Amino acid sequence: MVGTGDRVRVAGHWRTVKGARTDRFLTGGLAVILDFERGRPVRMPATSLLDVVPRGDWVVVEETAGGPPTYELECTLCGEFCQPTNAPSERGPWALDHTGRTGHDIFRAITTSFLRVVPTPPGGAFNDASA
Repeated sequence: MVGTGDRVRVAGHWRTVKGARTDRFLTGGLAVILDFERGRPVRMPATSLLDVVPRGDWVVVEETAGGPPTYELECTLCGEFCQPTNAPSERGPWALDHTGRTGHDIFRAITTSFLRVVPTPPGGAFNDASA
């Protein structure tokens, strides 16, 4: 049983199901047609086995392959910004210097990190930060 919002693996790719319906092959066998949020529908025998992860069984985790988070500051008055750094405390000296040079004293803090949506492993959630 596959329902709307479930994720299925088809041809090596995870796809989100938009709808499912049944039909008959010309030979009389039962077929299932899966419609996806993106891409063409797939028609397959009703007895086909699929990897299915119900919608509620996915979690968001930190993606470490993209590198550690980076931190920046941007002056909201002139748009000048400090170079990205991996330590948030390194932004402070730049802000003090910028304020001393320009009198500008309001900054936008920008943090860039990567997240990935993955199926919850059997037995429970990840130990990583999940949202």
